[in-house]
Amino acid sequence: MMQCLKHPLNHTNARRLLCTLTIPSLNIILSTAAYIQSLDACVASKSLRLGQEIHQYILQNSPIIKDSIILEKLTRLYLEFGKIRHVRKLFDEIPDLDVIDWNSMIRAYAWRGPFEEAIDLYKRFWIRMG
Repeated sequence: MMQCLKHPLNHTNARRLLCTLTIPSLNIILSTAAYIQSLDACVASKSLRLGQEIHQYILQNSPIIKDSIILEKLTRLYLEFGKIRHVRKLFDEIPDLDVIDWNSMIRAYAWRGPFEEAIDLYKRFWIRMG
């Protein structure tokens, strides 16, 4: 198992990693970097289903769900597949929005629409940060 973490994860190794993680007796906790590599592998291999499974695992078993980098990777995953509602849900659940979070959501609307939402969020960003 450690072998797949020494090299960039591909779809197959990300699947193996998830399968290993779901064995309760192992009690494995991954680093943020391992989750990032796994989510990147899902985007690269166009595997929304595996990405959703990793997302569910993170929600159920990891305290890092509020990590900005993880949220950015999840945003990228869902945006890649046009799941703008998933992206917005992630955004709305962030307790302390930072510039990266705002940028990710504004960019998501700018890429996928509705474009008016990008403009509205941009205005809200300046009001909130100003």
